[in-house]
Amino acid sequence: EHTGWVTGIGENDDLSGLLDAIDSTRYASGTNWEEALQYAYEVISAKEQAEANKPEEDYYVIFLTDGEPTNTARAALDNESAGNMDKMYSYNAAREEARNLAKYHFYNIFTYRNPDKENDIYSVYLTNYAYNQGTDPNDDRENNYVKEYYSDAQTIEALKDKLGSIFQTIADVIGHADVSI
Repeated sequence: EHTGWVTGIGENDDLSGLLDAIDSTRYASGTNWEEALQYAYEVISAKEQAEANKPEEDYYVIFLTDGEPTNTARAALDNESAGNMDKMYSYNAAREEARNLAKYHFYNIFTYRNPDKENDIYSVYLTNYAYNQGTDPNDDRENNYVKEYYSDAQTIEALKDKLGSIFQTIADVIGHADVSI
């Protein structure tokens, strides 16, 4: 038995106090594409600003997801449950963030999805919207943008192949070999 746990939450300074605090905490759940893509854009923008005096660099974003969009940045701030979010609504919240990233190299890899799910349609929508600026939603898988920047990698081998291809592209662009993560 552990005693003396300090929770910093009140008078309880034992394990049960900590567990009570955790149990009472609300959090948003779900797959929040919007917030992830916002974060990627903010990181790149900050780096671009910090290095404004240096030669321009290429930036690469690899977006891995195992789920359809089921939450948004606003809902996460409000601690709303993913069950309250419609997939199309959540996709729409993320699509402009993806378009912002398309000026860089924005790779979208849908991986390890629940085998009970039908398809990866929202990931294809996202890639099409980011690059095509065309009809939305658009599930065209035959255009060059989807062929280059989107992948449905449901096995370890498929994921390794796609990441290897991306790393080789980076190596070719910067002129260095052995690019790895």
